[in-house]
Amino acid sequence: MVILRPARKIRIEDMNDLYLLLKSGLSLKEAVSLLDDNDCFEEILEQLNRGGMIEDIIGPYLPKSLSNYMKEFLKKLSFSDSLALSLFFYQKTRENEQSIEKAVLYPLVLLFLSLSGLYLFDLYGLDAIVDLLSSFSKSGYSFSVFRLFFRIIINLFFFGFLLLGGLFLYFNNNKRLAFFYILICRYLRETLFKMYYSEEFISLLLVCNQLGYKTRDALAILKGLKDRPVTALMAFHLDNALMTGLSLKEGMQLPYFDKTLTRFVEIGVQTRNFDEIMNNYIELTKEKITRKTKTMTLILQIGAYFFIAIVIIFVYQIMFMPMQALANF
Repeated sequence: MVILRPARKIRIEDMNDLYLLLKSGLSLKEAVSLLDDNDCFEEILEQLNRGGMIEDIIGPYLPKSLSNYMKEFLKKLSFSDSLALSLFFYQKTRENEQSIEKAVLYPLVLLFLSLSGLYLFDLYGLDAIVDLLSSFSKSGYSFSVFRLFFRIIINLFFFGFLLLGGLFLYFNNNKRLAFFYILICRYLRETLFKMYYSEEFISLLLVCNQLGYKTRDALAILKGLKDRPVTALMAFHLDNALMTGLSLKEGMQLPYFDKTLTRFVEIGVQTRNFDEIMNNYIELTKEKITRKTKTMTLILQIGAYFFIAIVIIFVYQIMFMPMQALANF
């Protein structure tokens, strides 16, 4: 059967409606037929009625954000479970990414614009202004020293910011991101990165458990997440640890996991209330991440305001230096 590539994609909201209908007990054809006011679902229903398999049909209609998950899950799981996991994984990762972006985007842009403005000011205007200030002073030595100091500081911060931005873009790649995470775990004990990815990992593991998959089966699912390389890395190493005979508590002591998670896992295993304890860990870690992110953004904002204040001081000096010179005269 030849599946034509559709011009339109199914929206995430419509895929969520399909999952809810399937969860209510309807068959696939019944659920799709209730959504056939959507052109995509109408085409899918026609192909199902001609004997097509949903696994072969659905791919071209999926948005990329879901397709990356679905194509991996459909190799091992039923369509309903694949859809449930894909929707949850998509919503979870999107929620995490949006919360981080919302917190740091404004201060980062503000800091970048401040540093860029100061760098351009240093490049094209600083020399002329320092010469002007020196002309109103008996000794221009202090202004020359200030000019040198100012230039060194601005270049250090500006090119340092560009370097960090370049490293971020370089490591914003599946294989490189996993390598970067390994370096962080090897040389740093507790970081925001480790808390973030540990919370994501345990959240995804829990939803697999809630769908009825045992820990080893859930880890096999997580290892196939090509779009979440760090989660796949953590699942791979934890699965290897379990295969060697280590317990879940012992496996969580690997350097890839947050130490707080290790303690919560130990409590969850001992109390036989694993899911509730892990949910408590998730809530606690979210609060920690929020606090640390707020602290980081506050530092970035203070840095941006500091550089803006430097410009204001310069303008103030330029405006009042001639008046001071006339007063002295």
